Amino acid sequence: MQSIERRLESYIHWPENCPVRPRELAMAGFYYTGCGDQVRCFSCDLQLGKWVDGDEPFEEHLKHRPSCGFILENLQSEHHRLTTFVDWPESSPVRPWELSSAGFYYLGDQDSVKCYKCGVALRNWEPDDLPWVEHEKWSPHCPLVIEYLKNRPNPGPVELVTFPQKKVACPEDIWEPEDKPVKPQGIYIQNALAMGFSREDIDAACARKLAESGSTFSSLQELTQALLDHEDPSSQPSNCAIHGNSRAFLDNLMPSQSLRPPGNLSLPSTNEKQKLERMQEERLCKICMDAEVGIVFLPCGHLSCCPGCAEGMELCPMCRAPIRETIRTFLS
Repeated sequence: MQSIERRLESYIHWPENCPVRPRELAMAGFYYTGCGDQVRCFSCDLQLGKWVDGDEPFEEHLKHRPSCGFILENLQSEHHRLTTFVDWPESSPVRPWELSSAGFYYLGDQDSVKCYKCGVALRNWEPDDLPWVEHEKWSPHCPLVIEYLKNRPNPGPVELVTFPQKKVACPEDIWEPEDKPVKPQGIYIQNALAMGFSREDIDAACARKLAESGSTFSSLQELTQALLDHEDPSSQPSNCAIHGNSRAFLDNLMPSQSLRPPGNLSLPSTNEKQKLERMQEERLCKICMDAEVGIVFLPCGHLSCCPGCAEGMELCPMCRAPIRETIRTFLS
């Protein structure tokens, strides 16, 4: 049943009143079971039926079994990826063809998309977001990104845009070099935000890094050092206090490095220990209060459980929202 011709042959007794044509079903990997309008995928054994007018076999296949080998192979085609955007929100500022050309297909939930190659999932698109830039930002070692950068004509400075709430998917089978496992730059950005650095400063640092070296930050220390090196000594005291707390948190994460604030900027001492303890508590699993958090629940986005406690959980412990997907996250 691996050939479309063989699958088409199975539809000899297909019900004439069914609104979906045999060729569409066969092209989507289905063969006829001979029972009612039930069809089965030759690759993943998914069985579907009760077809109604307007159903698209490929989209239904993707919706119910996105991990099917046949589906993933077909998603290599930009045309097939583009067909998944049939219900894409009209209010979205990013066009389907831009996303599909950057390797993304639509997940069918709000404006969530996923790369068929590396598995990174993004959502909450904003005006002026560039799919290729965001793809590189959150998954710089994706083979598609590497190929795109290699073939991009006249590569130059790229302006990174604000991406405050997009979720980064880090499945177990995400592609990474075998000799040196790496973490996506997005993890370091999230940690820098938690340390008190502003989104504007982080995006500016990322843009400078990309323009100067053509690469992204490879560690949290590198990112925070770049942020501290470009701090404005004439900034307001309130901002200095925030960055002072950030530095104290950085020192705790990387005690081997001796980092000093620029100029006459002094570290705040009042309640510093309590603040540091609170930051450390925020990294603990809210269920066992022992292991470090490492699982993000979707679609709510809460990072509150360790992998052990998150296993088998159906509702988010923070907001009680149903869990549709989990994302493995690593904190530096």
